[in-house]
Amino acid sequence: SSVRNASRGTPRAEWGMSTSRRGEGHHMARLTARDVKHARMLFAEGKRLRALAADLSLDRLALKFEVSKSAMFDALSYRTWSHIVDSGETI
Repeated sequence: SSVRNASRGTPRAEWGMSTSRRGEGHHMARLTARDVKHARMLFAEGKRLRALAADLSLDRLALKFEVSKSAMFDALSYRTWSHIVDSGETI
């Protein structure tokens, strides 16, 4: 009986491992819940105020938060981070 076999069926939490793989709980997450809320708010504001749209574009937000454009698009459109609820608009 190795540790590997003994671990089968043992809840992840008992081994001190995260049980959440969403948002910040995912080992590859680069955004935080706060980042996502802030980016969504900025993007919604940019849509409302066309004069700021260039400063708050998808490209600029991705650069600001140091993620890819696709990662930012997914966060803004609730494809990812859908568990973070805010009053902003989606793409």
